[in-house]
Amino acid sequence: MRGHYPNTDKLLGVSTHNLTEALKAQAIGADFIVVSPVQATQTHPNTIPLGWDNATNVVDKLNIPVYFLGGMGIKDLDKTLELGAQGIAGVSAF
Repeated sequence: MRGHYPNTDKLLGVSTHNLTEALKAQAIGADFIVVSPVQATQTHPNTIPLGWDNATNVVDKLNIPVYFLGGMGIKDLDKTLELGAQGIAGVSAF
């Protein structure tokens, strides 16, 4: 797979935390984004999660792949895919 940038096979992925950051990442040429935290997570216990609705809004507004992170586990994969995201990422779930 060839990345977004000419003469390279690298992909640019950007970690985002809301729709504004996600749109900025797309505008600068990101190949994909990770949006987090979707749910409460032990790795960032004081961070307010986006929730499923806000995470889905990010997916709906972007034209690049979106992965959900934050409180994700294998139990969340089917829902994530149904909402249009590409998949999930996790720190302690896998």
